[in-house]
Amino acid sequence: KFDLQQPTGRLNGRADYDFSMAGGAPRLRVSDLQLQLSGLRLQRRAANQPLARLQSLALEDGSFDLDGNRVRIGRLRASGGALHAVRHQTLLDWDGIVRGTAAAEQPPDDAPAAPFSVKVDAVEVAEVTIQFEDLDQARPLHVGLGELSLGFALQAQRQGEGVELQLGDLKAELKQLSLTQADAPEALLTLDRTVLQGGTVDLAGTRLALDELQVQGGRVIVERDARGGLNWQRVWTSQGTEADAAAANPWQLSLQRFSLADFGAVATDHGASTPVTLNLVPIGLQLGAFTSPPQGPMDFRLDATLHEGGRLSAQGQANLAGPSVTADLDLTDITLLPLQAYIADFARVSLNSGRAGLKGRLEFAPGNGGARFSGSARVDDLAVTEKTGGATLVAWQALQASGLALAPGGLDIKEVALERPAGKFIINQDMTTNWQDTLISTPAKKAAPGRAATPQPDFQVQVGRVRIRDGALNFGDLSLKPQFRSDIHALNGSIAGISTASGARASADLKGRVDEFGSATIKGELQPGAPQEFTDILMAFQNIDLSHLTPYSAKFAGYKIDSGKLSLDLGYKVQKAQLQGNNQIIVDKLTLGEKVESPDAINAPLELAIALLEDANGRIEIGLPVSGDLNEPQFSYGHLIWKALGNLITKAISAPFRALASALGVADEGLDSIAFTPGDGVMSPPEQEKLATVVKMLAARPKLALEIQGTYSQTADGAAIRTLALHRTLLLRQGVKLRPDEAPGPLSLTDSDTQQAVEALFGERFGAAALASEKQSLKAKPEAGRQAALTERLYRQLLEKEPLAPDALPQLARERAQAMASYVAQMQQLPANRLKVVEPAEAAQASEQVVASKLNLSATP
Repeated sequence: KFDLQQPTGRLNGRADYDFSMAGGAPRLRVSDLQLQLSGLRLQRRAANQPLARLQSLALEDGSFDLDGNRVRIGRLRASGGALHAVRHQTLLDWDGIVRGTAAAEQPPDDAPAAPFSVKVDAVEVAEVTIQFEDLDQARPLHVGLGELSLGFALQAQRQGEGVELQLGDLKAELKQLSLTQADAPEALLTLDRTVLQGGTVDLAGTRLALDELQVQGGRVIVERDARGGLNWQRVWTSQGTEADAAAANPWQLSLQRFSLADFGAVATDHGASTPVTLNLVPIGLQLGAFTSPPQGPMDFRLDATLHEGGRLSAQGQANLAGPSVTADLDLTDITLLPLQAYIADFARVSLNSGRAGLKGRLEFAPGNGGARFSGSARVDDLAVTEKTGGATLVAWQALQASGLALAPGGLDIKEVALERPAGKFIINQDMTTNWQDTLISTPAKKAAPGRAATPQPDFQVQVGRVRIRDGALNFGDLSLKPQFRSDIHALNGSIAGISTASGARASADLKGRVDEFGSATIKGELQPGAPQEFTDILMAFQNIDLSHLTPYSAKFAGYKIDSGKLSLDLGYKVQKAQLQGNNQIIVDKLTLGEKVESPDAINAPLELAIALLEDANGRIEIGLPVSGDLNEPQFSYGHLIWKALGNLITKAISAPFRALASALGVADEGLDSIAFTPGDGVMSPPEQEKLATVVKMLAARPKLALEIQGTYSQTADGAAIRTLALHRTLLLRQGVKLRPDEAPGPLSLTDSDTQQAVEALFGERFGAAALASEKQSLKAKPEAGRQAALTERLYRQLLEKEPLAPDALPQLARERAQAMASYVAQMQQLPANRLKVVEPAEAAQASEQVVASKLNLSATP
């Protein structure tokens, strides 16, 4: 019985037949059978739409031989119809057309009959549409076929309990094939036109052999959800039904040629901060001979254009049995703008432009441990800007990596050429950087419990050479007041031997310009993977405008800089984390500006330090060695430099003559003072030579002025002046006349004239009674030495009480200062404005033999 409504349609036919009962058995032969069926409609009783509609079905040149169980049809043609099928609970609605009934027992055959066979020379189907609905999927699926045209030859024969079916001369054309999920706004897959040229089907042998399959036009939609799953993974998900077990005799498929043209793909990733959509159109694909199960390599070629920008092609061989792939890749001008959605998750930057390219050979085989690539890569017109303000963070015109070899164990690049790179590095007021500002902090993910990960071998990276042309860097330090900015541009050079391998050393040779007229050079070697183990780098900066460094001078020196030029040779040598730095600093024509209050400034008169260090040509040359342990937590190279420079300045100011002598290669033998004989204001020749040395040194330091200060000693000079005055008085009493500038010299207290003069002067100053008392006190002494002892006692008392004028000592100091100043003036090497005589003072250093007058150095106004 059939679960069908009354079929509709009209059947016409004609045939020739021959029927006989010869031999007692019926014999029937039908020939020239012609059948025409039109308007056929099949619909199940409770269905809302027909299972099949067919405008025309024609059978031509048919024959039937009942005796031989043979059916032959010349042509079977169907056209203008529609088929509809629904799958539900693993069954097709077509399966329910025939209602099951108990099979009637068949009497045994008297004799075995010939196997039943059918042969159709040509089956033709034209303009038939097909609609299929699969309700067993978690999300119901609809497959639609706008128009089907099909042709093949058929041959079937019953063998035992089975049927041998073979199709040959397969030809087909499918138009507007679509695959759509329920409630979806658009189809997941569309194929505009699919053409099959040639093929065979062997049902018993489960073999399908196709000659050529062509697909023209169409589109596929691929989506990735936030969890990383693909939409196509969920298309064939059934609602709880189990898949049938694999067939005992799986089908074998072979396809000689496949081509896909004018195809499109829309890929959307919902896992980024904002969905990213890429449109590949058109896509072209050609495949060579293909078999399933795979038996050997298959040729392929893929060409595609990215609507957002870029082209890609791949050509080579793939072996699905391996699997293995060998392909020549060519990616050109692939836009990088879609990466903005991924960058936004961890950085506040804007990727404004960028195009990538890749060209080379890709190889993958399980035995090689993974994929390998050799060729070249490039990124052009990259521009990454800060989200706030839009300033360039990093950019370049072109980056070309040639001789690139990527393997599971590492990356090897022969050369990287970087054209017009540009960057920005700013130190903020809180000592963070602009690069830190761009980063978005994300909570660290907790490691999943389980076994410890298997240690992986280190991934080694090696770059033979990096060439840089016309680079630029904008540097700023906003932590200073005023803030500092500088531009390094026209940076050219190369870096060779970059490698993460242990012990590998890279060499650098870079040159650039700083601001308008300055230059920078970087040369040397280091271990890229462990610079603390070995570094030997020289950084040289020439002709840097010092006015741009005012922020640093204000912070660390307490002065602004009006003008000047700076040259630096900074030498970094590191071995085993121990730094030995040898730095040379040259400053030309330095002019300080206004003084600035800064808690970090050196507490020292900077003008004097500059005057001490600056030569006659306006140049300051400083050798500044530094050392340190890089393992120290608080290690800072900049701190070491400033500390060393501060120590140098402090030492120079605290001992200026020593610093000056050291700078000029002169022996430092008390150059900061001139020694005088007590009571005397005349310089000795050795002291004149010392002063001459000082004057000659000052000739090499034109910004230094000499300060002369005459000094006196209360004890040494006081005693000397009293002695001279007493001797003059005693000589005068003896009738000796001295010139005004003549020294009285020593006296002989055993001389009778001197003894008489002493007694007379004592009597005048202390009285006759005092003199008589002194004589009486010595009567007990022997007469031979009595007079000498008396004279000695009287002399000491006279000397002790010798009057000293109130201005005698300061006047002596003034004479000493005048003597020094006159001598300097006589040399005619020090301008008058660089010589200053200051008020006299009591000497800080004096002895019975010498009194030292002080020399000081100061900066000229």
